Amino acid sequence: MFVFRFKITFENNNSFLREIALPSDQTFEDFHNIMVENLKLDEKKGASFYLCDHKFRKRREIALFEKHTDKDTADWSERENADSEEQKQSTLLMKDCRLSDEIEDPHQRLVYLYDLQNRWTLYIELLKIIAVQNQSEYPKIVKQSGGIPRELQPPKAEPSADEDVDDTQPQNMYDSEEQQYPESLDDSELSVKDSDNSTDDNFFDEDDDSKDN
Repeated sequence: MFVFRFKITFENNNSFLREIALPSDQTFEDFHNIMVENLKLDEKKGASFYLCDHKFRKRREIALFEKHTDKDTADWSERENADSEEQKQSTLLMKDCRLSDEIEDPHQRLVYLYDLQNRWTLYIELLKIIAVQNQSEYPKIVKQSGGIPRELQPPKAEPSADEDVDDTQPQNMYDSEEQQYPESLDDSELSVKDSDNSTDDNFFDEDDDSKDN
């Protein structure tokens, strides 16, 4: 039994790298599934593999889904500026294609196109073909570096109206902690009391600053 080991990079992101090993008799859908699992991709956005030449020029599409006739998803290969009429007429499905049936070049290059609208591109190179005795541990991620690219991550949810309320503003503490002076205090005692309150004013100023920070 043979295992294909692929190297995967993402557009101009030099920090991202994955190496994935799959048995040669597994399908492109198996390849797609391990990428979805590792990169947390949204399967509803669609994807396609393209068999390419050594310059990553697309030659043949292997799609996840059959082509639809609606405006957004029809003729994806044509919208991707297919190199020839042959490519548009030879689209295959991932679930029907085994790796060994489509990959003949020991240095085969492919493109994995993700998301029908944004068309994010991952570049795939066949690094080596390995003979193994036990394929039960495959497919697997052999090597990885770099996190999931920001472009591939799902958009962050917008905060709700309740979350927009700013709870950091200080409450009116003077109303709840207003100094109560005894009715028996005369003017001289009151002035002394007011001078002592200067430290309380400083306390509230410092507390406001801490809240702002």
